[in-house]
Amino acid sequence: VAYARNVTNMPLYTVNPSVYMKFAQPTVPVLILVGTYDGNTENGLGYWLQQGLGKNATLLNVPYNAHITVAYDNPCVDGIVLEFFNSLGTSYDASCLQQYQEPDWDGSTQTSRNYSYQIFGTHDLWNDNYAVDVPSSTTTTSCPSTSCDCQCTNYNITAIVCGIVIPLAAIIIALVVYIVLILRKKKAEGTVSKGADMIESPLGK
Repeated sequence: VAYARNVTNMPLYTVNPSVYMKFAQPTVPVLILVGTYDGNTENGLGYWLQQGLGKNATLLNVPYNAHITVAYDNPCVDGIVLEFFNSLGTSYDASCLQQYQEPDWDGSTQTSRNYSYQIFGTHDLWNDNYAVDVPSSTTTTSCPSTSCDCQCTNYNITAIVCGIVIPLAAIIIALVVYIVLILRKKKAEGTVSKGADMIESPLGK
């Protein structure tokens, strides 16, 4: 609806040719952080921005990071930014960027399998039985079927227990509790109604 308004009479911005499509030329240090996996602002735009801003701009590509590089769970970048601000852009250590590791796209490591289980209810991230081929050194040899936290190569029984039986049991328990509460409420209402009848009967006579 908002886009259907008539804007033909609205004044238009007059372009200033001296600044149109031109970069500012900052006189203070500028730090540009770009995640190499940024789907919003593609990595190449970082170089374009650095070239446009001139010699005072520094570009840091953050490996395997997405759009938001400065975050509470990214201490490397946070530390770089703090050092940059505290030194007014003259000193910072970006060596920690080399410690970033490529994500486990196959879902073959134990950590990835654990996350996959927590989120999707299966250790097999891509549902192609790849996780079954994980080396035995990264798995546990024994796995109690009643534990939802066990990390075993053969997890079929656990997946059934945790994915079907436990949720079903929770639903049944909730229904039983609901029915008991309803019955108690009706019983209480019946008791109150009886008491009211006993009080009204003498008055009626």
